[in-house]
Amino acid sequence: MGCGAQCSRVTLGFLNIIFLVCGLAFIVLGGIFRFGSDKMKSEVEPTLSKVDIGNYNLYSLSTNLAIIFMVAGGIMILFSALGFVGACCLSRCSLVLYGILVGVVLIVELAGVILFFVMRSKFEDGVKLGLEKSIHTANTGSGDVKKSQQESLEYLFREFECCHVNGTRLTDRGSVKDICDSGKADYAKDCYDALKEWIMKYQTAFVAIGISVIIVEVLLIVCACAVYRGAEK
Repeated sequence: MGCGAQCSRVTLGFLNIIFLVCGLAFIVLGGIFRFGSDKMKSEVEPTLSKVDIGNYNLYSLSTNLAIIFMVAGGIMILFSALGFVGACCLSRCSLVLYGILVGVVLIVELAGVILFFVMRSKFEDGVKLGLEKSIHTANTGSGDVKKSQQESLEYLFREFECCHVNGTRLTDRGSVKDICDSGKADYAKDCYDALKEWIMKYQTAFVAIGISVIIVEVLLIVCACAVYRGAEK
């Protein structure tokens, strides 16, 4: 093998060791939250179960997210194993399969980014509508559903220092502490705008991470191809 192929081989093996460790970490973190001790659940569940996003409970969403982490970790381990075996053993079959799988992931990610920007306005409208619906339920609902929505909105108001969405306000507060009449000027902002500002604050970091992931994936495909060609000689 030439110098370029050897460098690609080392790079491919090293990066896949990192991905293997990351995959294991994802599985461990997801498993801890999903199947953790009863003590941990008793401390976390009461807080998260009070927060609803639209018709979904945050604790249920976080539990599903834990499963997604575990599945993602398993996929990362599978991919890294293929790449590592291909690099170390010069297995052309593993290298081809690895390159195809990473390429498919890259295409899906790019398609997701394009779809997000194309559907961005509809996504934003959906979030705003969901927040308005939560306020409407807190005003007109009954029983535990009403109480849950009120507690969720109190959490939202406190975290983002806001009190309404698109002019819709929480009028029937029930047992919720009336923080919107505190006289603090910041609470006059729209909750959707406050949430959007919070996301925009971290937008640069999200974009940088996304670009870095794409570059690494392209590098992995290039290295796999270089090792494959070097293995033929």
